[in-house]
Amino acid sequence: MTRISLVDQTQQLIAPYLRPGDSAIDATAGNGYDTAFLANNVGRHGHVYVFDLQKKALTATKSHLATRGLSHIPVRYCLSDHQYLSQHIAENDSLNIKAIMFNLGYLPGGDKTMTTLAESTLIAIQSAVNLLAIDGCLSIIAYPGHSAGALEFSCISNWFTTLNPLSYALKRISIKKTLRPAPEVFFIRRRR
Repeated sequence: MTRISLVDQTQQLIAPYLRPGDSAIDATAGNGYDTAFLANNVGRHGHVYVFDLQKKALTATKSHLATRGLSHIPVRYCLSDHQYLSQHIAENDSLNIKAIMFNLGYLPGGDKTMTTLAESTLIAIQSAVNLLAIDGCLSIIAYPGHSAGALEFSCISNWFTTLNPLSYALKRISIKKTLRPAPEVFFIRRRR
């Protein structure tokens, strides 16, 4: 049996809700895989905002988009903490974002001491929920396997339980049968 990664599962959850011309946000650029997924789905008439604190993450993302033939997609690169994402969103996109993706932790292949942090992530995800269009999706992949990630995971888990299920469809996906704390996906779709 082939196991599908949490990143792939998350993209499969979001794909049905994205259309050409939509606006989307990659709140944690990393190496650009989620940005490429979003850009490919929104197309040249859509728009993607991508955030990271590390310039090398944004550079890697630009390079990844070029390699995938997606350089023609309108992408706004924001060298900024994701807690400020609402300040970077164009007024015509406010409350009209169809997908927002967070893949927390540290930059793959980068400095493992530079991680996303619970306080700024909570601010960011609350802002993100407020930007979602109806039927818009928010995904968060959280990694409790390191100290900063464990705190972040706990805070997100608590916040997730406060969301009104009449307003949001909620889903959690985790890897079963692991000996160490495993990453988990928090998936939110705005109903109304």
